[in-house]
Formats: sequence, C-alpha cells, structure tokens
Amino acid sequence: MAAVLVYVLAVSINSDAVMLDHVVAVIDKDVITWSDLYKMMEFEMSDKLKGMKQSEKQALLKTTERQALDKLIEMRLILSEAYRRGIGVMPKELDAAIDDIKAKYKVTQDEFVELLKKEGFTFEEYKRRLIEQIIIQKVTTTEIYGKVMVTDEDVKEHMNSGSAASNTGSDHVRYRIRLILIEKKNNPQENKKIEDKMAEIYSELTKGADFGKLAAQYSEGPNVLNGGDIGFVNKEDMEKDVSVVVVGMKAGEFSKIINSKNSFKIVQLIEKQSEDVPEKYKEGVKKEVFDEKSKKLYKAFIKSLKDKRVIKILL
Repeated sequence: MAAVLVYVLAVSINSDAVMLDHVVAVIDKDVITWSDLYKMMEFEMSDKLKGMKQSEKQALLKTTERQALDKLIEMRLILSEAYRRGIGVMPKELDAAIDDIKAKYKVTQDEFVELLKKEGFTFEEYKRRLIEQIIIQKVTTTEIYGKVMVTDEDVKEHMNSGSAASNTGSDHVRYRIRLILIEKKNNPQENKKIEDKMAEIYSELTKGADFGKLAAQYSEGPNVLNGGDIGFVNKEDMEKDVSVVVVGMKAGEFSKIINSKNSFKIVQLIEKQSEDVPEKYKEGVKKEVFDEKSKKLYKAFIKSLKDKRVIKILL
C-alpha cells in the first residue's frame, strides 16, 4: 500500500513518540514538529523499516533526520510561496488524481478508503496531503522544469566533457591524444631511473613545457616525430589504464605518470570528437543535462525563498 501513497508524506507514529513531540524548526511563525518530521521519514523509508523493532527503526531514522528536515523545510517554503501566489487545486483536479491512483491499483472507492485506514489515514487527511503534493508539483513545474531548455549543443558539450554516463553515449566519442612513453627494462634499477626521468618530464610539463617537444625528445612510443600525436582513437581501442584517465580529461590537459605493466606513460588529450550517436543515447544524455539544469534551478529557487524568511533549526 505504500506505493499507493506516493503523493503523501505521512504515516502513523506510535503514541509514545507523539507524547515526546517538540519543535524542530521554525519558518517565521510556521512551526515544524518532531512528529511532522518523523511522519515524512517513516513514509519515505517504509520499505527499509518493514519488520524492524521500534528501537532499530528509531536508530535508523535518527541518522537521516537532519537531511529530512531540510527537505521538509523546502516543502513548507514552496507551499507558502504557492499560497502567496494564489495557487490551489480545483476539486476536479483532486478527483482526477485520486481516480488515477485507484485505477492504477485497481481498487474501488470503498477498498481505497479501507486501505488508507489500515495505513493510519482518514480519507480527508489523505486528500489534504495530496493537495499539497499537487501544489508543489505546480510550483516546481512553473519555476523549474518549465524553464529548462536542452539544446543539441548542450548534449554535444556534455558528451565531449566526459560527464555523460557510459550507457548514454560516451562510447561514441573519439579522443585525439599525444603520448610520452618509455618502455620498462628487466632491471629494477634501470626502471627506477626511467621512473625518475618521467618524473622530471612531468615536472617540466607542470611548468608549461610543450608536450609535443618533450614527446619528440624522450618518447619511445608511436609518432614521436609528430610530437607523440597518435590521432583519434576510440575508448575501447586504448589500454584500460589510459582510457580511464582520458575520458575524464578536458582538451589540453595531461595525465600524471601512468605506471603500466610494460611502460611508463604520460598522455595528453588534444581534443574530443563526437561521432554520430544513436538517438536512444542522445535521449539519455539529454535527460542527464535536463536533470543537472533542473537541480541548479531548484537550488537557486529554494535559496531565493529562504532569503525572504527567518528559519531557525532547533533539531
């Protein structure tokens, strides 16, 4: 039944807990109590809390209460702003939302009310909390999601930055790299000298030395006459210890010394180039960009609301 109650943020708290109720935060004159906070946490963590003893449950909730309080404060701020703007819920909107929930879980009105009762809710309480959730959704849609635009350039830039998840198109990026490589010897003492030489080369790079010139001077890798530029390669065509470093780099950056099985390497990323990417991957990257932009807008919106209010944390 917890899944049915996706819109609400409350469950029953035992009577002993309620007797210990106290104020945990104040927003101007709006009070948030301990029971308000724990109702929300118990609902959101209902799956984890199932079957736990009361002492175990309280111990787990205690570890997340501050984070949950921050979220509850944000909800109260959004609701307050909505009421200030005159944003509400029409009866037909509420009825439609409830009908959708009942249809999804294939229950009648009487069955729905009975299920709510088993969870410690009255139907009126459920409707009140559902109204709050619809209002919050309206505000966030207007202030956040409705303002986010994701362009093709955003998608391309995100993929080229190396930020895109591997299953959303980063495998469709090619990397043009330079390489300074010195082969290891069978003699540990010789390898120590090689490692020291690579450390000197790395130090020169950090001071602004030209990577291509140092590659031409010291590298035993491919294309040394071309400054170690080995052209464009796919991620899967690189050695793993190189690819792991390269995919997270920006153009112009160079790696630290990579101690491989048979050699010491320093790699520089010259540029990234996106290949034609299947539409399904583009959609995945677009969602990542949308989510990132939404989070930034949400944080800015909440900050603007907090700046207008006096908030006291008493937890």
